[in-house]
Amino acid sequence: MASNLLTDMREIMQTNAIEPNVAEQVINELSALWAGINVYFPKRSTENNDKMKTAICRDYQAGVPVNQLVKKHGVTQAWIYKIIKDGKEATNLQPQKA
Repeated sequence: MASNLLTDMREIMQTNAIEPNVAEQVINELSALWAGINVYFPKRSTENNDKMKTAICRDYQAGVPVNQLVKKHGVTQAWIYKIIKDGKEATNLQPQKA
C-alpha cells in the first residue's frame, strides 16, 4: 500500500510539473518519515459526514432497512447503528411503521 501511495504521489507531482529531482526528494523524505507507519486518510470531510448522517437518519425514519443504508452509503452496519443511536438520543428518532 505505502509503495503504491508513494508511486501515485510521484506521478501526481510529475503530472503537475514538479521537477523530477524535487519529486524524488519528497518521495524519499516521506518514505523515511513514514517507514513502518500505517497512514489513514478519511474518506469524507466533516461536512460531508454530517450530511450523510442526516440522510441516514432521514432514510431510517422513512423506514429504509439498515442493510440498504449500508449499501447506499458505503459504510459499515456498526456505523449505521451508531448514527441511528446518536440520532435517537438527540431527536427521539424512530422508524416509520409500515
